[in-house]
Amino acid sequence: MKKTPLRAENVFASKWAQCVEFLALGRFYTSLPDDDRELFAKHGLESTREAQDTAYVHQLAIQMLEDRILEGMIRHSWNGAESVRDQLVEMARILDEQCTAQCQFLIESARAEARGETTAEARKESAKTDMILKEASRRRLAGIPFDDES
Repeated sequence: MKKTPLRAENVFASKWAQCVEFLALGRFYTSLPDDDRELFAKHGLESTREAQDTAYVHQLAIQMLEDRILEGMIRHSWNGAESVRDQLVEMARILDEQCTAQCQFLIESARAEARGETTAEARKESAKTDMILKEASRRRLAGIPFDDES
């Protein structure tokens, strides 16, 4: 695999991709009712609601601010083609949607587990596809080339 030199845009985009993921999880988690936060923390994050509540109360605003700063840096200090910048913004939007879809699957699975049920195989396969697409979007936004790209 050919390594691409790291440029400033790649560093900002890579950090931005990470922020988008953290922010999507934080927004999803904090929007859940208490009972679902308990399930999500226990089954989805292997933690406790108290620990996650404490972490997200303090981190959500910071994550949102960091995400907006990095997005602003990409939007307003971009040296490349506007079409590439616009594609990055669109990839961030898509990554956010895919992260939220993954969180939705985790809460559905946690609810099923709490009822003593299993998640349908078709839903599991759909979630695997979502995870692959999420990873592809994260890599694309972060500027990480795929194996077949030179």
